[in-house]
Amino acid sequence: MIAACAALAAAGRVLPQPRHASIGKLVPVDDCRTDPELAAFRRALLKAIAQPTVAPLRELVGPMIQIDFEARVTRDVFLRDMGKRPSDAQAEFRRDVRDALELGITKADNRAYAPSIYLALGDSDHDMVITRKGVKVYAEPKTTSRVVAMLSFDLVNQGPDDSLPKDSIVIGGFEYAWRQVVTPSGENAWVPGKYVRGRDDIRLYFEKIDGRWKLTSIIGGD
Repeated sequence: MIAACAALAAAGRVLPQPRHASIGKLVPVDDCRTDPELAAFRRALLKAIAQPTVAPLRELVGPMIQIDFEARVTRDVFLRDMGKRPSDAQAEFRRDVRDALELGITKADNRAYAPSIYLALGDSDHDMVITRKGVKVYAEPKTTSRVVAMLSFDLVNQGPDDSLPKDSIVIGGFEYAWRQVVTPSGENAWVPGKYVRGRDDIRLYFEKIDGRWKLTSIIGGD
């Protein structure tokens, strides 16, 4: 996380101070609620990523876009490479962008980022956060197993068996891996990836260019 922040700072990005105050909880904030222009941009981006081709993204991406901590490419290169990805990889990209946007956008000066919980999670002592209210976590990676707890925006840690192979689960037309977490009470439990987010998951950065919001960074990993 420290390396990630340093890389973005070196690239000229101002990282805002988190605005999540609840101890043990991390509730998303969303500046789209008070900024109609930003809200309209998010709606347009959500509509664009729902399309079967990458062409609708052209008007929403900046002339240069950062795709990892070392590389920035032109919009044309980004869209060309996206269009060449296998269909399952494109579906994963659309899923991840949609989920990040739905967890709120936070502004900082003339920049913004999504999901809003990303930097606040990096400042915590936890690896992951439950992203919804009333999320069931299970004893095994299947919905027919015993419900261990119901969690709401809780900060959790990654479980010891999280990297082991397991079946996926389909939610909203997208496949998600099961993720193992350590609950606030110390139990190991499983939760669909749709409802938990880690520090290394995809995050988006936006900047105003010629007075209009543009996607200028899309980064995953640490």
